[in-house]
Amino acid sequence: MPPSVLPSRGFVWWITHRNTRFPPATTASARPLTSQSLRSSTVTAHPVITRWIRGSHSNYFAEVYRLWCDVVFKPSESPSRMAPMTLHAPSGDEVTSPAGLEGVSGTLLPGLVDIQVNGGFGHDFTTDPSSIWEVGALLPQFGVTAFLPTVISGPVEVATAALEVLSAGPPADWQGARPLGLHVEGPMISPAKRGTHPSKELIAPSPEYFYALLRSSPPAMVTIAPELEGAEDAVKRLAAAGSTIALGHSDATVEQAGAAVGWGATHVTHVLNAMSGLHHRTPGLAAIALTDDELTVGLIADGIHIEPTMLRLVLRAKGPERIALVTDAMSAMGMPGGNHTIGSTSVLVEGITVRNAEGNLAGSAATLDAVLRTMVETTGCSLSDVAVMTSTTPYHILGMALPPTDQVVLGKDLTVKATVVDGEILYRSGA
Repeated sequence: MPPSVLPSRGFVWWITHRNTRFPPATTASARPLTSQSLRSSTVTAHPVITRWIRGSHSNYFAEVYRLWCDVVFKPSESPSRMAPMTLHAPSGDEVTSPAGLEGVSGTLLPGLVDIQVNGGFGHDFTTDPSSIWEVGALLPQFGVTAFLPTVISGPVEVATAALEVLSAGPPADWQGARPLGLHVEGPMISPAKRGTHPSKELIAPSPEYFYALLRSSPPAMVTIAPELEGAEDAVKRLAAAGSTIALGHSDATVEQAGAAVGWGATHVTHVLNAMSGLHHRTPGLAAIALTDDELTVGLIADGIHIEPTMLRLVLRAKGPERIALVTDAMSAMGMPGGNHTIGSTSVLVEGITVRNAEGNLAGSAATLDAVLRTMVETTGCSLSDVAVMTSTTPYHILGMALPPTDQVVLGKDLTVKATVVDGEILYRSGA
């Protein structure tokens, strides 16, 4: 049911996900998060959608329930803490609805996850990795409950410094969207498709680089151009160490890109952007990305990076279960426009559009909730589909389980009303 025709009575949709390739640490059905109790409320759960998603390497589905409530949320003893009630749908499955959000109604989804964030709020992770925690603390206002900090091309010390920040853990009493590891985007990328990555920092894959990279804990994701000499060894060794290998910033032929899938690559960074394309006689990485079911893709659906018709093409080709909506956000996210930087490169920001001196797109200033809205508006996809693209698929890409204690409440206009991380309400809008 589209947001425009949602009922005026109290309601919430709860979506749970099951993934048989990466089974969750808890049961797939939502379970109570705390021992706190709710005051009485009459609520009936009605399953409205069951959507099966099948792929060559995964089987999982999203169950969507609409919960009709006489009272949307009753006060709990501690309004800053989640105190859920467990309901039973006619099928017998458990459905969990949160409390502590008095007077809030909307759509309850799993928390949003962004696996490509270069920075935000005036901070750049490539030049200041310690700011990862500060940015993470501010992301819940956009519905984000977890993210993958991303550093762009630079000396190996850039990546290892960020890995050390993550290994050291957050400051005392820190709360925010949790980092899921590090995305190292470059420097093993193509000069022809470097985008805004500084050309002087680009290298061919070498044992010296990835051995130095692996002295710390392995990055969660590494983006590599598969056509480069030495790429096969790098992909195999980094994949064996536990990194998700993404293909991107690449001028690869279909043969080169297809070979990389055999080496262990499983993902494509910001599909259609900074890569060889969809030409009918000389297709490249984009063609493999859209036709190989072994590959998932990151998709910058900000309305700038990809034209709406192409967004619909990607959705039709890959399906929600193989798409992770991303922002590719940089330091200007959450900030006024003007002059900003990504890494060592100066950029000009107008609205959410970010361009370098050459006029090339250089990341985005969009937020993930805005990307979600753009995807719904331009493709007509359902909320169950968008929940898969902003929660299940990102965790699936990284081989992680979707936490049942991370949630976001969206209003009828799909703006963020509240964000819950690990059972704690970290953001609630004033409206």
